[in-house]
Amino acid sequence: MREIKFRGKAVTSTNELEEIGIEHENGWVVSNLIQNGDQPWIVGDIIEWDDEYIAHDFWVKVHPESVGQYTGLKDKNGKEIYEGDIVNFNDFDSLRTGGYTEDNILNGEVKFLYGGWIVDTEIGQYELHNVRENDEEVEVIGNIYENPELLKEESK
Repeated sequence: MREIKFRGKAVTSTNELEEIGIEHENGWVVSNLIQNGDQPWIVGDIIEWDDEYIAHDFWVKVHPESVGQYTGLKDKNGKEIYEGDIVNFNDFDSLRTGGYTEDNILNGEVKFLYGGWIVDTEIGQYELHNVRENDEEVEVIGNIYENPELLKEESK
């Protein structure tokens, strides 16, 4: 069974996260997702419960547009790939190009479409597991929440 977890950018500051002891990477928190109406929360594992009560290790309110699910895959540096990440990779698609002739580095956003994880680029969509299996050079270079300009660089 694959690991199911989510990531979101905390509404609170990184200083506040550190003061209360919540593990994060520049304000990004990873764990379970709970949605209350339109407001998502990243919450830690359940530490105590009974028929009327449940307590989580931690809970953090996150920006709704920043929430992304873990794909179950990692990039060439061992970094986990999440929905909303921007990755770059070399297009070795022989069906599209007639075979490998030169480097064709693409940037694209990781999305869940058609029942699977894809990388959505300016020139087409690629299945993430195919890109990752065929190319040791897949690398997370940012995310659409903090670095949307990285997708525009592709057309330069």
